[in-house]
Amino acid sequence: MESHGAETREEYLRQEVAEPLVREYGYEKADVSVEFTQRLGTRGLRADLAIHAFGEI
Repeated sequence: MESHGAETREEYLRQEVAEPLVREYGYEKADVSVEFTQRLGTRGLRADLAIHAFGEI
C-alpha cells in the first residue's frame, strides 16, 4: 500500500477495496464492513475488511 498523504489504512480499504466490491462485483454496501470486530466469547476478533453473508451482521 502506498502512502497518499493523510490517507489512513481504513480509507485506503474503503476506496480501493470495499467500494469496488460494491460497484464492480455487486456486493450490497450493507454486507461490506471496514474495521469489523466480531465477539467470540469474551474476545473481540478484528478484521480490516469483512464481507457478511446475506446481510447477517
